[in-house]
Amino acid sequence: MKNANSAAVSVARKGGAYTPLPGDEREVQRYRPYIEDKIVYCDCEDPRVSNFLHYFSRNFGQLGLRKLVTTC
Repeated sequence: MKNANSAAVSVARKGGAYTPLPGDEREVQRYRPYIEDKIVYCDCEDPRVSNFLHYFSRNFGQLGLRKLVTTC
């Protein structure tokens, strides 16, 4: 399932600070089956304003994530 992991990572790297939150939510929902029990890595310029990071942290349990990692 390497492609599924790559897809989830690709979603997380789309520059969450520049994408409106509703767009982020729709994008993540497309990949939801592939990110359950996975580690999500958010590479963002500023984690305090990253919509992807905020979305993943608020929905951590609902999405069934194993771990959420961010760097800046």
